[in-house]
Amino acid sequence: MTNFAIEPGQKTKGMYWRTYERHIIVDIPENLLHGNVHAANKSNTNAACDVLDRASEKYPSILAYSGDAGYRGTAVKFTGEKLNLTLHISEKIKA
Repeated sequence: MTNFAIEPGQKTKGMYWRTYERHIIVDIPENLLHGNVHAANKSNTNAACDVLDRASEKYPSILAYSGDAGYRGTAVKFTGEKLNLTLHISEKIKA
């Protein structure tokens, strides 16, 4: 998910904008367990590895993760090989 904040940075149509992305880990009742905000120029899959690693350290009872298609590839491989857990990627719903 991309968020925008007014800060010194890139000038766009007379305003200064810097783009950020956030990655959050929530449990089934949607309680926030861990999160991270970073500049948008870092890839989602690489940033997700940091968040997944820290959440697994803080909450060793986590058995698996779920994410959208933006976390395919590096994050799935990292979760399986380094954390010995599964990162389930949701399928796009066809209308």
